[in-house]
Amino acid sequence: MNGYFQVIFKTVGVYLRCYPPTEDGRPINFKEVLDYLEAERLPYDVKVLSDAINGLVEEQDILLTVEKVLPIKEKCMVNVSFDKMKANICLYPPSTNGKACTLEDIESALRLAKVEYGVDEEAIRTFLENREYGTPCTVACGKPPREGADAKIEYFFKTDRTMRPQLREDGTVNYFDLDLVSHCKKGDLLAVLTPADLGEPGVNVLGAPIRQKEVIRMVLKHGNNIEKNEEKTELRSMVDGHVTLVDGTVFVSNVLEVENVDNSTGNIDYDGSVKINGNVCTNFSVRARGDIEVKGTVEGAYMESGNNIVLTRGINGMGKGKLVAEGNVISKFLENCSVTAGGYVETETIVQSNVKSKTEIHVSGKNASIIGGTVIATNLISTKNLGTPMGTATNIVVGVDPSVSERRTQLKKELDEAKKNLDKILPVLESTKKKLLDSNVSQKEQMKYMSQLIETARHLQQVVESRGQELEECKKLLAQAMDAKVEVSGEMCPGVIVTISDVSTTIRDSIKFCCLRKRDGAVKVESL
Repeated sequence: MNGYFQVIFKTVGVYLRCYPPTEDGRPINFKEVLDYLEAERLPYDVKVLSDAINGLVEEQDILLTVEKVLPIKEKCMVNVSFDKMKANICLYPPSTNGKACTLEDIESALRLAKVEYGVDEEAIRTFLENREYGTPCTVACGKPPREGADAKIEYFFKTDRTMRPQLREDGTVNYFDLDLVSHCKKGDLLAVLTPADLGEPGVNVLGAPIRQKEVIRMVLKHGNNIEKNEEKTELRSMVDGHVTLVDGTVFVSNVLEVENVDNSTGNIDYDGSVKINGNVCTNFSVRARGDIEVKGTVEGAYMESGNNIVLTRGINGMGKGKLVAEGNVISKFLENCSVTAGGYVETETIVQSNVKSKTEIHVSGKNASIIGGTVIATNLISTKNLGTPMGTATNIVVGVDPSVSERRTQLKKELDEAKKNLDKILPVLESTKKKLLDSNVSQKEQMKYMSQLIETARHLQQVVESRGQELEECKKLLAQAMDAKVEVSGEMCPGVIVTISDVSTTIRDSIKFCCLRKRDGAVKVESL
């Protein structure tokens, strides 16, 4: 049992009787004694009390005053925890002839302490039956919030855009069996949404609500030829065709299949994927939101894809052919053309072409070569042979442009400024809401001011989100480019200019089986 104290009346004088703890009980808290005496307005000598209570081993009476004092009722102290999720009571015994606390007295003390939720009357009754003075008892508990769960979407088709062609045992590359298109049949299940669990708010012992954490909510987004169930948690195809995922939106369309792109078809502009069994002639264009697959050859044509471009035989662009893909570009060969890929580029040869990839460029096969032109990739360029013994001008660039680093610095500055301004506006907005409840204030004037604040806060929030997303993209690019390199598994010839991020070098002598990286502010040649 904890140590405790009691006011005792004797024939002469009023005393404080101190009881030492028993077994593993807590000693008397000196501050509690002082608070109690102050609350009851009883005189005391601090030094005498301190000397008596410190090291108390047996019951002891300490003289407080010889003046007459009225009996003191049993005292109930209420303590609310820091997080306001628990309320404890502690009883101090009555003086001689003092009255004991009742259930109603304790409930009154709790009300004075503003404790109104989760009060356990049974715990109070049990405590009153035992009356362990100086020992706190929990008599009220709040309800913690039930945390929810983020929404999630499961897709039942291929969403991976990093598939690559297979290298055969004989050294050639299989450009035919790529399996890039996700086919679907009418009625096929495409996606299932598990809605967000919002959770439930909690409440503390003072009756104030406790908000649960915000969860991510999602909806199924889709294009034509797709139907939702009544609950809007499933997507099914309404036609036979192919399915793609573009920026979180599911699209289903039939594949447009033609023999050749020439005078018989004119230019092609299609929302889905395009399959061309023959050739694409000079001066024609092919635009598709999905994949573009060409079984024949491509001449001086323009091709633009929202996903991948696959050329089974390749392209001889005659100096004006151009390929633009948000995904990958896979081609037997790339000659006299311009290529821009949001993903990787895979080919057997690059000749006098300008090729750019946001990730990697792989030139593989028995006679894999890069000859002339400019070839640019963020992470990696790998080939067997690079340049020619004749010294054909060939530019190789890996890593990110210095402007990306500058943009990251600017974005961080704009993001910090927007967050700072948003933190200033939110308290003002809350204060304005409260003023609207005051009948002495012009409602119309306050509403107009609050509308302006809301619009400003909404704009700042949009800035925070957009700048944050772009900043993350910059960070990813910079992280990817930290180990940017050029790999040559065969021979690198003189005349090749290699640039890694912001440093360049010109190859003077033939080098075999090498890897080039940026080290100590310069381009270094290492063994492969």
